[in-house]
Amino acid sequence: MADLLHSRMQASDISTARYDLPVIDVNGQLMMRPELDVVLGRYKDKLYEQAGYR
Repeated sequence: MADLLHSRMQASDISTARYDLPVIDVNGQLMMRPELDVVLGRYKDKLYEQAGYR
């Protein structure tokens, strides 16, 4: 699991030398220690997009 996470972090230009947990994947976007409203907003954005509103 860590190898997959590290490869995705490197692809997103996030350092793997040292990082704070949690690292969260929301719809294919990695975020480090995001605020709850940011995470919820990303989920809502994707839902609106899939429903054709954006």
